[in-house]
Amino acid sequence: NGSCGFTDEIWLRILGILGDSKELAWSGAVCRRWYRISRDAQLWTAINITGIVDACKLAELFKVCRINL
Repeated sequence: NGSCGFTDEIWLRILGILGDSKELAWSGAVCRRWYRISRDAQLWTAINITGIVDACKLAELFKVCRINL
């Protein structure tokens, strides 16, 4: 079942070792339990978007977010 007898807290620690947000997102494809655990807010404190979004689009996004806050 993909759990190896570990608790969700142990899996959170294991998945927390993954340094890349892409790896973390892909880990959610293993099974439903890993999907749920991989979406935990504790794991998503920072996201590296280098090479994904250019600086101009990011600046526009921040401007829109500030307006809607």
